[in-house]
Amino acid sequence: VESDSGDGQRVDAAKALGGFGDASGVVVEPLTRALRKDKNKFVRDEAGRSLKKLDKTKAVRAYSRALLKDNLWDVRADAAQNLGNLGKDVLKGGTKQAKEFFLAVAKQALPALIGAVTEEETDS
Repeated sequence: VESDSGDGQRVDAAKALGGFGDASGVVVEPLTRALRKDKNKFVRDEAGRSLKKLDKTKAVRAYSRALLKDNLWDVRADAAQNLGNLGKDVLKGGTKQAKEFFLAVAKQALPALIGAVTEEETDS
């Protein structure tokens, strides 16, 4: 994921990393960085999908950062959707600490979510 290879290769790498079931966490950090920093939106999208499979807590953190700070409204909208989907899992079966963390993130992210939706409507 973190190389000077072409965008398509980085997308494929991010997708493949999600299939490892990485219990050691070695793959999680590169995916987190790719979601946060990669210049290509498709790499960021795929890194987020893979991260969600491997570590829901880190995915919530990474998606909340993308929602609050990404410069593309469609990446922010995808992050909001993925946070919502993760939230369902966390609120149904997560620990009390995970639930509290998710709800705190949701409260902080709500203005950004409204901004992403409003920006999408004005671009259409």
